Amino acid sequence: MKTWVLSLLLCLSVFVAEAQIGVGASGGFRGSRLYPAGLNGVKHLDAIPTGFFRGYIRIGRPVYFEPGIGYGSSGGELINTIDDQKFTVNLRAFEFPMLVGWRFLGKDNPVFSARIYGGPVFSAIVYRNVGGQRTPVLTESNIRNFNMSLLGGINFKLLIFTLGLEYEGGVTNLYKGNQDGSLKTGVFNLSFGLALGT
Repeated sequence: MKTWVLSLLLCLSVFVAEAQIGVGASGGFRGSRLYPAGLNGVKHLDAIPTGFFRGYIRIGRPVYFEPGIGYGSSGGELINTIDDQKFTVNLRAFEFPMLVGWRFLGKDNPVFSARIYGGPVFSAIVYRNVGGQRTPVLTESNIRNFNMSLLGGINFKLLIFTLGLEYEGGVTNLYKGNQDGSLKTGVFNLSFGLALGT
């Protein structure tokens, strides 16, 4: 049964590849940080482990366009240096990457390929949690519900299995409080997935 399913997926992958259209899904682990600036003693302390899931369609070869949709979490551990209080910010969002990439290895090889890609990721933040502060500087109400980041990555594909490494740097200032400060994201993604086609 497993051999039959794998054979069917490989045949479908070759058919989709000939049409220069691909589909896929991936998920994995994140090391997420927040970078505050000018927020009344709040400093970056450490990354927190989070995760994500994403589906996409890939159009073109070897240069391609890859829109997608996903859901993921981010955040970071911060410290208020005024009262030496550590606290954690957790964010969850629907994510909409709009990527452009180049398949630079295995351009016509259905077994192995490698690609680099990049572009903006637009995120609609649907959950915010800020905990552990004695003197609140950041709160759920002064974190924006939208984020834009720029993503760059490299991905390897063997048969229908993929492995990717990405970095997302936040562009949007997430802080919307009454101080002249900023709060931006920084995320490393390690992904594993399945892909059919180009």
